[in-house]
Amino acid sequence: MATLEVLAQDRAGLLRDVMQVVAEAGKSALGSETRILGPLARIRLRLTVQDGERESLVQAIKSVKSVQEVRWV
Repeated sequence: MATLEVLAQDRAGLLRDVMQVVAEAGKSALGSETRILGPLARIRLRLTVQDGERESLVQAIKSVKSVQEVRWV
């Protein structure tokens, strides 16, 4: 299990869009936490992923509108 952190400009539908990318990758979140930090949203997702899947998931989430940073923590 690993934790993925997404920082993005807060907007309606952001969490839905990120979770759609996760679902399209064939993954499901084991847990999530979302915090609003001024104009930014921080989303942390706990996922079960293989090492070889991590980079492709990061790149896919980076393509979501308003996402600024994606990293494993």
